[in-house]
Amino acid sequence: MDITKKKNNIIQTTKFENLNKLEDEGKFKENVFNHKNKKIKFFNKGPRNNWETTLSKEQQHEIEKIFKVEMEELNYI
Repeated sequence: MDITKKKNNIIQTTKFENLNKLEDEGKFKENVFNHKNKKIKFFNKGPRNNWETTLSKEQQHEIEKIFKVEMEELNYI
């Protein structure tokens, strides 16, 4: 398999929709269950996940404070 085909395969198999489907089919041994033995989804928000509306301003500032060096290095802040 050439490098382009490998990259395309990686991209397709790691898309949120594919991973979410695999999880729904029970193909992840890492599944977590709550106290009522109900599965807690890991791939639950995907592209809709918006940390700016999920986290409070206080939580955002705390994360930025703790991970300031790493976030700057990755150009997140």
